[in-house]
Amino acid sequence: VLNRSSSPISPQEVQSSITKMQRSKVDLASIYRILEKLLELGLVHQVFPSGGFIACRESSGLHEKSPRFPAPSELSYFSHLILV
Repeated sequence: VLNRSSSPISPQEVQSSITKMQRSKVDLASIYRILEKLLELGLVHQVFPSGGFIACRESSGLHEKSPRFPAPSELSYFSHLILV
């Protein structure tokens, strides 16, 4: 969802997109938890003042926290859907 967007999107928009893709609703609290984990891992950025999220596209290592590939145990199935 985030990699396909050229602008930041809200957790509600993420939820809506995943619901359409999976034809089943994902709890909004789960979306927030997953986004927080992706933020912690440096895979997404939160943009203020909107609070929307966007996928990290920086590969030069200029971040305070360089993105790394997370261990499977760190992310859920829906994490992949949010990043796609």
